[in-house]
Amino acid sequence: ERFREWVFKDVLEPLYERSIRPALRWRYLTLAVSISVLLATLAIPAGGRIGFEFFPSADAESVTIDLRMPEGTPMAVTNRAIRRVEDAARSMPEVDALFTMVGARNNVDDGSTISQSHLAQIFMELKPVEERDRTSGVVVDEIQAIVGDIPGVESLRFAEVGAGPAGADITYTAVGDDPELIDRAVERLKLALADYDGVRGIADDADAG
Repeated sequence: ERFREWVFKDVLEPLYERSIRPALRWRYLTLAVSISVLLATLAIPAGGRIGFEFFPSADAESVTIDLRMPEGTPMAVTNRAIRRVEDAARSMPEVDALFTMVGARNNVDDGSTISQSHLAQIFMELKPVEERDRTSGVVVDEIQAIVGDIPGVESLRFAEVGAGPAGADITYTAVGDDPELIDRAVERLKLALADYDGVRGIADDADAG
């Protein structure tokens, strides 16, 4: 207690007093300098010298890849489609491990599993960030470019698994009594979302009911 009192009264207070006296004596100069520093601080990012990004995307070391074929597709056909994606992923030097499920898909939100022959899923593990030069987003983009369009595939969705809640970045829920009307509304929404630059991995979970 005595030491803390000595620090505040005998060290900090005299130092503060010696610093504040010149600032008060030349208050207009002090105000001008403060405003100049503030403007210079704001001008640095505005001038492009320091980059600024609002809520930047964090790099991920885990990625899930969900593939869906039309209902009733034989498992052998689904397997050929997902192997094309798997081969593209294996060609990436940043990929450390792959685990593929054919005829099933795991829901990362609640841990449930859907078993149907037209579904497939890949769990992809990347090397630690310190051991690779490219981000997970760049790796995913290259895999998608190599895979291209697979005939018969209804949706192919890549999802980077990072900190925070699991699942897609944006989720819409359609509710109603008429399943056909819901399906039409979902398809219209998917088409509308596809018009926006930067939106990818558009899919629905109609298979879950």
